[in-house]
Amino acid sequence: EKAFYLNHLDQLSDRERTIFLYRIVLKVPSEETAKRLKISVREIKDTTRMLQEQAELLFIKADLLEAYNIGI
Repeated sequence: EKAFYLNHLDQLSDRERTIFLYRIVLKVPSEETAKRLKISVREIKDTTRMLQEQAELLFIKADLLEAYNIGI
C-alpha cells in the first residue's frame, strides 16, 4: 500500500511535490510558500486545492482496490 502512495508522489511534478511538502505537510501559509518559490499566491492555492482533491481520491481508489482484492 505504501508503494501505491509513493508511486503517486513520483508522478507529481517537482513544483507540485514542493507545494505538497510546504503547504500540506509543513502547513506553511500560501503567501510564504509563494514568496519562497517565487510564484503567485493564486498558483499556490490552485495547486494546493488540486493536491488535496487528488489525496481524497487516492484514499477512495485504494479502498476500492482493496475491496475488490486488487493489489495496490
